[in-house]
Amino acid sequence: MGRESNGRSDRGFGREPSGREWKPYATWSQPVKMRFSCVNSGDFGAFLKSEFVEMTGIRAVYERKHPVGLFETCRLANITVADLFGQHPEARSKFIVNAPFHIRTSIKMATILNARAWDLVDNTIDNPSDLRVSVNELDCGARILDFGVQAEGSLAAGLLLARVCTSGLAEVSLQSGSIGQITWPMVQITTDVPVQACLFSQYAGWEVKAENYFAMGSGPMRANAAREELFHRLGYTEHFYCSVGVLETSQLPDSNIVREIASRAKVEPRNLILLAAATSSIAGSLQINARSVETGLHKLDELGFDVHRIRSATGIAPLSPVAADPLTAIGRTNDAILYGSRITLYVTGDDESIREIGQQVPSSSSRDYGRPFAEIFASVNHDFYKVDPMLFSPAQVVFQNIETGVVQWFGEVDEALLQKSFGIKT
Repeated sequence: MGRESNGRSDRGFGREPSGREWKPYATWSQPVKMRFSCVNSGDFGAFLKSEFVEMTGIRAVYERKHPVGLFETCRLANITVADLFGQHPEARSKFIVNAPFHIRTSIKMATILNARAWDLVDNTIDNPSDLRVSVNELDCGARILDFGVQAEGSLAAGLLLARVCTSGLAEVSLQSGSIGQITWPMVQITTDVPVQACLFSQYAGWEVKAENYFAMGSGPMRANAAREELFHRLGYTEHFYCSVGVLETSQLPDSNIVREIASRAKVEPRNLILLAAATSSIAGSLQINARSVETGLHKLDELGFDVHRIRSATGIAPLSPVAADPLTAIGRTNDAILYGSRITLYVTGDDESIREIGQQVPSSSSRDYGRPFAEIFASVNHDFYKVDPMLFSPAQVVFQNIETGVVQWFGEVDEALLQKSFGIKT
């Protein structure tokens, strides 16, 4: 399919809606506390332009909300959100925590999550056999990429699936590790934009329900829809004419279901791509095992921690064995995270708040901890909503404070339970 997209030559995007001006954008609004150490707004603007002129991706609008300030509004181009928050030493030397601002950002097309994800799957549409996946075009024009429902899938397909879930904002790879005395593959994920990659994109917050159909939806289509409370609380939405989603499901959706997804994602069906994989498939298992950091961030957000303090993150979890049936697969993939994953979060701010909340973050804080997930799931008649929500988190969480140098860790892995879950006989 050809593409018309504001002069960009990249192939693969669907057609822009006609009959009206179309301006793709993403918005992100949040309170930030800063005080500038220079004497006037001219110095402020000159400093940012000189230090960060090479940074690209964001056009920011500062609106001063504090009664005492240097200026009311300062418009600056080509500055990343990370730089605005004072990640770089130059910025930290110029700003100290004091006066509240509200930042609104309009992100250029290259940074839009859905655009990034679309580019990732573009080549797969033309060469599906390389990953042992298949492409199905429905009568509504949408395309379904089968990564592990009827198609076999592969490890490479699973890695791509995980990257699409994060809109390409995380590196996902397979590493060699061990469970007990056995060499075992591990899924590692690393990101320097954890909130965008994991909460705005990867988190499976969209339940797709219809008669005789169910799927858990993740990926950047969630940001286009922005129906979850998470987006309103953290202040992020997207407006893009193409959308990409990932469905964890045991069957492929039909045209009626896909039309409903497209409607909620605010795109035409022909401009929607859905990647589907069963939990019991190779690719489906891998993309779930890549959610170690995502579960940690979501748990912290639910506990009221300011997730914007998390500047970078890395996590690792064992690759769960492919299971012969969906319930076993659900048990093994969850156990890989709950009892086998370790994450490290690079944070800013005070250490006391981390010390206070830390024990609540790992899965061991749950009343259900200590049993294989398949057993827990069966005890609540396979109703996820009856499982203690405190359970869904990594086994071990390490906080490294990049401002104070303090390291704190909580929780531990349970290799004996993993061996039982995975069917590893010693």
